[in-house]
Amino acid sequence: MKRQFLNLVLGSHKTGSFSLRRIKTALFFHPKKQTVNPAPPAVMEVAQLPEPALSFGVPSAGGMMTMRFMPLGGSADKIVSTDDQGGTVMMYDACENKLHVLPRLTGRIMRRPIPIAAGDALYLIEACPRATEAGQPHSSSFRALIHGDPPDGTASKPGWHWHPLPPPPYLEYSYHGEPSSGVRSRISSWAVVGDSIWVSSHEGVDFRGIYAFDTTTREWKHVRSREIPLLGRADHVPDRDRLFGFRFVSSERNQLFCASGLESETPDTIWEEEAPEQEHHGFELDLAVAPGDWHSHHLAHLGSGRFCTARFYHDDGKRIAVFTGVEVDRGLNLVKHKSLRYNLDDDQPLHWVI
Repeated sequence: MKRQFLNLVLGSHKTGSFSLRRIKTALFFHPKKQTVNPAPPAVMEVAQLPEPALSFGVPSAGGMMTMRFMPLGGSADKIVSTDDQGGTVMMYDACENKLHVLPRLTGRIMRRPIPIAAGDALYLIEACPRATEAGQPHSSSFRALIHGDPPDGTASKPGWHWHPLPPPPYLEYSYHGEPSSGVRSRISSWAVVGDSIWVSSHEGVDFRGIYAFDTTTREWKHVRSREIPLLGRADHVPDRDRLFGFRFVSSERNQLFCASGLESETPDTIWEEEAPEQEHHGFELDLAVAPGDWHSHHLAHLGSGRFCTARFYHDDGKRIAVFTGVEVDRGLNLVKHKSLRYNLDDDQPLHWVI
């Protein structure tokens, strides 16, 4: 299914508010009749952001704005927002243009949770998972927001509920996630492959393996001993039989768009995008997401082999975002379409591309 919109959330410290803007994905691509042999991309176009579809103010904690934004399901037409404590959880349904209040996250506070959209649910797993405390299911470091019956079997009517899930099995032989060396297991990359969530785990510099969580049976299993050769979130595209994402090459300032087979130890295809002139002035690291996903490049799969890359920079004190449409055919040939530059307000350092 092709996505018609890309969601951009910007947070402003000056106004203490967040704005959600829905950008039409067709803007990033040449007309279909030009897809086979498109003309070379023109000079980067300066574009105007659309008006916010939703804006709301939030309290700050010690001068820091604490909201986070995550996609619910694969279409990204539903967006969940929550504060760091999980006390305020809301869902915006872009198709219905409605805002829904959802159940709060109870129990132990999740530390730096990584959001993963799979099926029609939202999964949160801590970047450094911890074991579930005995008799305390809500202390789980892995939870899912699912529409249906409540997890405790009460008579409450069906709706959105948080379900505690078992943490990855490698915690069982990792001193419950806190080994005596003081080095904890961390998730370095992840992907949704079919009905399973794959996570690549490291303990310090040592790679532990890739484990898959079956969202149907709710069971974990070890799937391979070689890591996913990509950084943070990877997108699995079945009709290309590849994982797509970014990897660092030589330094954190050189992030390349890559494709990798499910069994590959290194990316089998690498495309290097031309950097805009502003790149040497400095990247804007995305500190609004979990540390395992800290990088200045974002990737959104739009369906049918089409992607949008988004990069954030600062240029002499001015913040800019560059969105580029790219297409990968079945032969893994890359076609670069349009690049649009958006000028951001100086006080909008927080950003999410969903």
